[in-house]
Amino acid sequence: MALPRVYKTTDKQREYQRKHYLANIEKYREYKQAQMRARRANPEINEKIKVQTRKWYKSSGRDKRQKEYLRQMRENQFMKWRVKLFNQHYGTKYTEKDFQILWDKQNGECYFTGQKLDNTANIDHIIPVKRGGTHELSNLRWTTKQVNFMKRDMLDEEFLNVVKAIMERLMVDFPKS
Repeated sequence: MALPRVYKTTDKQREYQRKHYLANIEKYREYKQAQMRARRANPEINEKIKVQTRKWYKSSGRDKRQKEYLRQMRENQFMKWRVKLFNQHYGTKYTEKDFQILWDKQNGECYFTGQKLDNTANIDHIIPVKRGGTHELSNLRWTTKQVNFMKRDMLDEEFLNVVKAIMERLMVDFPKS
C-alpha cells in the first residue's frame, strides 16, 4: 500500500507558486543556467555531470531510440538525414531544399561516374577543406560513397590522374584479347 504524499504546502500555496513561476519563468531559467555554468566550471563536478548524464541516457533507452530514429530517417527520408549529418558535422545551416537543388543539377547522378545515386550517396567538396575549401554550396557536389572515399583530399585533376594511371596499368597487365 502506498503511503499518502505529505506536502509542506497547501494546495493554495502551490497554486500561487506555480503562477509566480510562470510569471517569472525567464528569471528562473537564467538562474538555473547560471547555476549550471558555475557547476560546469569546476572540472570535477563537470566530469560527474557528464558521467551521470551518459548513464541516464543509456538507462532510459534513449540511445537505442536515437539510433532507430536515425536508421529510419536514413531509409525513408534520405535528404533530411544527409542534411542533418552535414549540418552537425560542419556546423552549417543548410536545408533539404539546398541539397535537393544540388541533386537536381546533377540529375541524381554521380559527378564522376554518372551512376544513378541512391541513399548511400555522399557530398563531396570540390576543393577539399584541408586544401582551403569551404562548405559553401558552390563547393559541394554529389558522388557515390566509393568515389568520395577514393578522392579524399585530392583535387579533381590529381584524382583523375590517379584513375588514369590505374587504367593504364590495367591495360598493360590485362590487354583486351
